[in-house]
Amino acid sequence: MAMVQRGPVCYLIATVEGYNEPRRFAVHRFLRVVQTDAPSKVLENFNLQQYLADGAMAFSNGQTLYLELEVEPVLANLLTETPLSPDMKLEPQQNGKTYIAATVHKGWQLNHWLLAHANDLTVLAPIELRDMIKQKLTAALSRYGSST
Repeated sequence: MAMVQRGPVCYLIATVEGYNEPRRFAVHRFLRVVQTDAPSKVLENFNLQQYLADGAMAFSNGQTLYLELEVEPVLANLLTETPLSPDMKLEPQQNGKTYIAATVHKGWQLNHWLLAHANDLTVLAPIELRDMIKQKLTAALSRYGSST
């Protein structure tokens, strides 16, 4: 039904026997492709823009949250070029950092991104997300034991 490129990876959006909703397949994982005469099942109401807006390629269930961050200049520069969302706001702060607010898709990929940039950001809200990030960082730090 569609091909979507997300970063360096191309995805085929298609139907598969046994499923009534579109599935995504990373094209680089295909070992071979065989053409058949079998008819394909096209979902009549499939709308790629809606599919993407619902969070399918952000690997979420479509739920969003209003994220508030304080970020270091290096991350603020990156986010100026690649915003988190169309409604993202950046407000430089007197401490040299930047306040960021954006509506983003909730899911493991957001969590992964936040943890990957944990040295350059502080989650301000929502508080549940802030607490989860804090717990994960505390657990990671405990694996390194005492510095003595």
